[in-house]
Amino acid sequence: MKNKRGTGCRILPVSAEDEDKTYFLIRHGMPSKREGKIESGQSKTIFYCPEFHDVIVYDRANNELAVFNKSGAKKERIIYFDLFSQHLFGQAEYFPGAEKYTLQPLYR
Repeated sequence: MKNKRGTGCRILPVSAEDEDKTYFLIRHGMPSKREGKIESGQSKTIFYCPEFHDVIVYDRANNELAVFNKSGAKKERIIYFDLFSQHLFGQAEYFPGAEKYTLQPLYR
């Protein structure tokens, strides 16, 4: 229950024949929630981890990895980049994880 997200996750790879992309659907638990409920006219509490799906897209033509995660947390994105780099290519920093585009040139 590290990070209060429950145990286990599942990764489902999906490839399209007409595209040079592989989609990885990642099912995992979000942080635990506690909510009130009414059961048989009584006030009770329910405790659970909501289910969510993140999506990782590997573009073979451009050799790029895109991460779409619900939380948008940078830490989580870096973990995805590191793990997929290690498992797909055998080196931890194959995908740098840096943003492809930046607005920095527009700032003065």
